[in-house]
Amino acid sequence: ARHAILSAKFPADLEAEILASCADDCDRGWYTLTARARNSGKSDVPAGLSITLYAEKDGDFDALLTEATVSSTPSGKTSEAVTFSVKTEDIKGADKLWVFVDDNGSGTGAIAECAEDNNSAVESKPFCE
Repeated sequence: ARHAILSAKFPADLEAEILASCADDCDRGWYTLTARARNSGKSDVPAGLSITLYAEKDGDFDALLTEATVSSTPSGKTSEAVTFSVKTEDIKGADKLWVFVDDNGSGTGAIAECAEDNNSAVESKPFCE
């Protein structure tokens, strides 16, 4: 119970980070992007945190491309890196690729945070052109 009180008083603050992207396999039909979560808040985040990848086309989030979950993300630390491999046909026509942390694939998060508006990172085109 004490942990729940501390979590409410000193919540987590999750941020998405894109570490790398790679178009080397575009000729084989794949694009890869590596990302992780950073916890700048005062509370640890338990295992099961979701990291999602979306394509934005013409200003709309066209589709959830893929989702992964990571182990616990302690306060002041980062999660392990997650590498997403997506089919180039799924990002054809996309203007941006968005990574979100604490997103269940429908834009909804499960973790109470200091700030909910910093949970994303963006990669702009070109991807495989």
